[in-house]
Amino acid sequence: MSHYTEWFDKEQKWIDEMVGAAANRTRKYALLIIPGAALALGLINLLSGGSPQSVLRVMLYGLLFGAVCALFTLLLVRKPSTAAYMDALKAQAEAFSPEQREEMALQLMSADAVCIQYKGEDRPTERTIATKEYFFSSLCSSPSLCPLLLKTDQISQVLTDTKDASFTVRSHGMRIRARDEYYTIEFRLFEDAPALPQGVVPVITLTDRDLRDRIMASIQKYSA
Repeated sequence: MSHYTEWFDKEQKWIDEMVGAAANRTRKYALLIIPGAALALGLINLLSGGSPQSVLRVMLYGLLFGAVCALFTLLLVRKPSTAAYMDALKAQAEAFSPEQREEMALQLMSADAVCIQYKGEDRPTERTIATKEYFFSSLCSSPSLCPLLLKTDQISQVLTDTKDASFTVRSHGMRIRARDEYYTIEFRLFEDAPALPQGVVPVITLTDRDLRDRIMASIQKYSA
């Protein structure tokens, strides 16, 4: 087995485990809706002065209502495609020569690689890996699961920025304006660098400034 095949198989195992863990969480949350709906409706009826019989009857309705909500949740929450992730990864890796792919796999699996793992917003664990000649992120700015794999000599600049996200919530005549910040790492590539596959944007978006700075430090370790 080549080093590239070994690395590719490890990525397949990682994405399968990540998507499986996310699906398990969705199932657990969906199942919690059922007793939650029953208890909520039963408590409302009890506080309204309902008799024990009516409370039990309302809780039964709550179980049925919760079961319907749980079913809709399971049907509407689409499981991310592991095939799309692996196809995007393969397409980016195949822009390199066979010799470069072997070296890439060796470097990414090396103990000298700087690997930063972190908790994603809706996914178990994301990670970035920086080496002497390659940079890999399991997530880039994309509508779906999408990796980012770059050879450092493709990169002309690495830029950081802070973006504001604000929205307004109206409730019972009140207006609340919420504001959030997120932090980006943008990779600008040389014009003669191989084009990235369609949909792959060389930008990583994070919700933690310190995490962004740690990833930048791992890149700068080899670029200095």
